[in-house]
Amino acid sequence: MGDRTIKKSTYLILLSLLVNSWMYIGFVRLYLFPSYAKLLYFIPFGLTLALAVYSLANSQVAIRKNLFFLPLIYLGVFFQGIHIFQNHIDLKIAVYGLLLYCFPFFLFIGTPFYGHLRLAEKLEKQILLGIYPNLILSFLQTYVPNSKYATSLEDTNQLVSSSGYVRAFGTFSSTTGFSYYLALATCLMIFNSTKKSKRLYLINWIAILSMFAMSGSRTAILTGGLIILTGFIVQKNRFARVIRKLPVMFLASIPIAVLLSTILRGPVEALLIRFQVASTQENSFLRVWQTLTGFSQRDDSSLFGTGLGSYSTGSVGYVSTGQWIEQDLARTIVEAGSLVGFCLVLARWILCCFLIYIAKAQIRDDLVEVPLLVITVLPNILYGQLVGQGSIAVGSWLTIFLIFLRRSRTENIDKTN
Repeated sequence: MGDRTIKKSTYLILLSLLVNSWMYIGFVRLYLFPSYAKLLYFIPFGLTLALAVYSLANSQVAIRKNLFFLPLIYLGVFFQGIHIFQNHIDLKIAVYGLLLYCFPFFLFIGTPFYGHLRLAEKLEKQILLGIYPNLILSFLQTYVPNSKYATSLEDTNQLVSSSGYVRAFGTFSSTTGFSYYLALATCLMIFNSTKKSKRLYLINWIAILSMFAMSGSRTAILTGGLIILTGFIVQKNRFARVIRKLPVMFLASIPIAVLLSTILRGPVEALLIRFQVASTQENSFLRVWQTLTGFSQRDDSSLFGTGLGSYSTGSVGYVSTGQWIEQDLARTIVEAGSLVGFCLVLARWILCCFLIYIAKAQIRDDLVEVPLLVITVLPNILYGQLVGQGSIAVGSWLTIFLIFLRRSRTENIDKTN
């Protein structure tokens, strides 16, 4: 085995460990090693750092890419160092905050050993393999009220829809990360449809739809519906065929719907109640608007903030005591300060515009993969937990990673080693 083959295999192993740690670390924390749950939370961030260090040590391509990434990481180190010196945060929070905010830099440094399209397909296959473990656990967590399998971490409780039915969280530690996994799996299923047998493809869709029902998440269902609608629109060559087959699809969906509503009667009824209650008590548009704009009205932010990660879930309750700030944009302003925080929020919105631009370009070229991935991750970039809750943050950055891999569609392999 040549030196290059070893480097290539090691890089793929590290990246695969990162993807699988995102999907399964919640299961490991909840069911296998709950006494080490706090420590295990940081595994994906440590793996990303290991991936970057390995790439830097073994690739000239990675070193050249650092002309952009390394200055930003150094600025992050300097920023955290100031807050340690001022006793705003301790060393553990400083390191975690740096990994959280610099996660994309560490991730994007390490792309030198594989052709981009081939690497994307390998990662997508691993993500789709998570459908069945998530389905089994989701059923065990929700098939009866107050299921003994619906365990939770110390000092926390899983979300409940109604009548004691827990909202499924699959292999994750909470419903939020699980909901994002369902959105991403839906996206990947659409543009990987030609690579599976029709029977397996149908089984996978039934599994995903079942998990949507068991998740009890309105956001997940609405996002999944938007992704499916986008898939129909951007796949112009299939759209006409889909329209012609709508009557057949409708008739075929009736027995499936009856089967799911029978097996999952309790979770489905609980989900319908959530929709009914929300429609009368909550203005979803206003909630999103307040999340998008409320950060500018914070009166507890300072010019230079309290330190990156100081109010994130990985700090509060894990390495410190305090109050978690739920809204990502508002937390960024408090942690990074008015000056740096506004720049980071602006950078997120610029990234949104750039992703929309490349998605439109791909649609013009009749390519559907990137537009679907963009519509999946766009809400998280715009106002979601991009630098907050670990499972959503890691999943979102992995999706953006897939976007840039698929956008290049080149065999951009480092041949300098």
